[in-house]
Amino acid sequence: MKKMINNKDLLIVDDDVFFAKNMAAFLSTHGYKVEYKHNGKEALETFRVSHNPVVLLDIFMPGISGLDVLNEISVINPKTQVIMISGQDDNETVEAAMKNGAYDFIGKPVILEILIRRVHMAYLEYLSKVLNLDLEEQVNKHFEQVNHNKDITSPADRIDNETYLKTADIEINRELSRIIGQLNIKFLQKS
Repeated sequence: MKKMINNKDLLIVDDDVFFAKNMAAFLSTHGYKVEYKHNGKEALETFRVSHNPVVLLDIFMPGISGLDVLNEISVINPKTQVIMISGQDDNETVEAAMKNGAYDFIGKPVILEILIRRVHMAYLEYLSKVLNLDLEEQVNKHFEQVNHNKDITSPADRIDNETYLKTADIEINRELSRIIGQLNIKFLQKS
């Protein structure tokens, strides 16, 4: 779990080599470990191994389109947040990206302050999804333990277990809020 929280790996996919290198350099100064690819095929090969939390993805590329890459990423790891990038930011393009499951859309030329904020928010959304899934698993384990415990027969024992589960849920939510709050503070200090 801790590895997932600290995993600030980011994948940039753009056929414009100069753009991809510049975005990678900029984002790495903000604590992201950035890798970039220049076509959809390379991006999917990399993503299948790395499962990056956040992907910046150009829509229009030769070969496999960004929308096709987005669809494949969503199947491989639905928690990954994909920010689509394009020089064409007309309503149809933006709508197509969002309908296909993009977290966000940024038009080119990219404003760096907007980019880093949106990447950070996408990363927080990823963390939220990961932590929520972890919480669900923990709560489900507790419910299974309660349901499988044949020794619990009295109403008082059941109330004690329900109270325990509610308390555990509150504590887990507090911890989630604390972690996200710390990430926001770190981000604001770097900005």
